[in-house]
Amino acid sequence: MSLNIIRNDITKVKADAIVNTANPKPVIGGGTDSAIYQAAGSEKLLAAREKIGDIAVGEAVVTPAFDLPATFIIHTVGPVWETGDSEEKDMLKSCYLNSLELAYQYKCSSIAFPLISSGVYGFPKDVAIDIAKAAINEFLETHEMEVYLVVFDDASLVASKERFKSIKEFVDSEYVKAKEEAEYGADNLGNTRPMVRAREMELLYLERSYAQDQSMDEDEYHRRRQKIVEAKDLKELIGGKQISFGVKYFEFMMKKGMDPTDVYTGYYDRRIHSKMINLEGYHPNKSTAIMACLGLKLTLSEADELLATAGYTFNMHFDPDVIVMYCIINKKYRLMDINYELTSNGLPEFHQIY
Repeated sequence: MSLNIIRNDITKVKADAIVNTANPKPVIGGGTDSAIYQAAGSEKLLAAREKIGDIAVGEAVVTPAFDLPATFIIHTVGPVWETGDSEEKDMLKSCYLNSLELAYQYKCSSIAFPLISSGVYGFPKDVAIDIAKAAINEFLETHEMEVYLVVFDDASLVASKERFKSIKEFVDSEYVKAKEEAEYGADNLGNTRPMVRAREMELLYLERSYAQDQSMDEDEYHRRRQKIVEAKDLKELIGGKQISFGVKYFEFMMKKGMDPTDVYTGYYDRRIHSKMINLEGYHPNKSTAIMACLGLKLTLSEADELLATAGYTFNMHFDPDVIVMYCIINKKYRLMDINYELTSNGLPEFHQIY
């Protein structure tokens, strides 16, 4: 599942478990702790908390949620920011990991965290968010759970979006390089990359035609093949033909030696894959076209090629496209990885956008 950064009052969030930034002693503290006690029912929650006793920094314990829209409250004690050394950061990470493990033990499918230690305990907002995201992402690599990081103030929202600026700058730089390589790169015989790709495409067309067209004899096949190999420019080679999405999709699958299930599993079902391969003129929506790029594990230049056959392109002014491009460049092809990057940067999940 995924990490979602949302702006809300944590006592209003519906989740199986709500995390409380607890006082080490069984007393009602301030800030988030006080708000959770009031929303849950102070007397009932305090009585449950007193049965547990003291909690060490970084540890997590569980009580019923009482009047909150949740099943459990997980109480964890965050560290106080003093020198900013690694021990403080490790303890904060433990708060998240121990809370997540406890939620998993209690069979929770969703959990909501405040930004632990970022209030009176003094952790800088950007540091607290980075640690939270790193810990949650580490847990989600091996567990299925919907995780909400609930921020309340403007400073936290600003910090959560800082990383997107650097992502956009990185993608912009890489995209320019990829475009230059695609348009101007040439092999050792002087053939440009578009020419090489077009020649490969025409040879693939020919191979498929030869296999399916019983009227084409071997001599005709070799004659056409020789013409393709000796073509000097794109116009001569393709004669203005438009390469379809399905053909380009099939080309990449064959080129990478992938089985169909390797491509579509986790993205779309076999029926859609079959339409791509067999239905002439099949035109996917942008969501399916992007998922095909992910399933095929394409580079950014290759993804551009495939999207173009369906009339789509990545837009550097559309933030979700930037995140998808960033993931492709970094070979993060799973939808879980993309949803993590989207939600970590304040955006909805993939299927809510495309």
